[in-house]
Amino acid sequence: SHPPTPPDSSATALHRIADLLESVIAPDNADALNHGALWRWDRAPFGGGKLHIAPRPRFPALSELRGLGEQIELLTHNTSQFLNGQPANHALMTGPRGCGKSSAARGVFGKFHKRGLRVVETSPEGLALLPDLAALIAQRREKFIVFCDDLSFADNNDLFNRMKSALEGAMTAADNLLVYATSNRRYMIPERHAENRAAQFGEDDELHPDESTEEKAALFDRFGLWLPFFAPDWDEYDSIVRHRLSLAGIKPTAAMTREARQWAETRGPHNGRAARQFAAVVAGRKRKK
Repeated sequence: SHPPTPPDSSATALHRIADLLESVIAPDNADALNHGALWRWDRAPFGGGKLHIAPRPRFPALSELRGLGEQIELLTHNTSQFLNGQPANHALMTGPRGCGKSSAARGVFGKFHKRGLRVVETSPEGLALLPDLAALIAQRREKFIVFCDDLSFADNNDLFNRMKSALEGAMTAADNLLVYATSNRRYMIPERHAENRAAQFGEDDELHPDESTEEKAALFDRFGLWLPFFAPDWDEYDSIVRHRLSLAGIKPTAAMTREARQWAETRGPHNGRAARQFAAVVAGRKRKK
């Protein structure tokens, strides 16, 4: 006779319950890739990463965007090379908020969506789990871009180290995967005194950054295509406003342009986002009349 099987420990029982709940909450990752063209990759409640199908993706038309011609051209060319099976670079878009980084990326995604491009959006926390996603994607014939909007890690060194390690491995793990990311930080090397406090000057008066700064620079060196975005000047902002009003079916006037400047001054930076929001306000007024 065999000895009686000991009852499950509480930890084992909890793990089994977690596995059951996870299977009910969301479909299997591999199965999720068989549906849709846009997904969200997040940390699962009980560990690991989880794919969620994003319904009705909204990709803005590139014709909606103004003042981003060079950035869009380079990003389009890189993405086209990727889809054609040619060498392509991971892309990092940097610049102040509201200057069109995310819109440009999503506009390019929309341009190539019908050609089979697949997009997986994620967060910095999701990038730390990128090897698991890369293993799934490597078995597919489609081309995938993993998109992280607002890549940042602030003072979270643990997240940064995990993300750096994951990116270094996953960026070379699959030929059908690219990573595109945006960052509101214009310069990746620290600008604050506190962040540079550990830097030292050598005997030759050369500045030697501390190891954490070197690690950050090494991470962003993994992105072969680095695209800076800039806030428009006032004349360019006026042009964006007029374009946005025209897209809304409104004939721009000088009075509207002046009002758009006042709108931006009361809200902060004058950029493409402010122009789009102002055009929405004017369109709303027109509909009420």
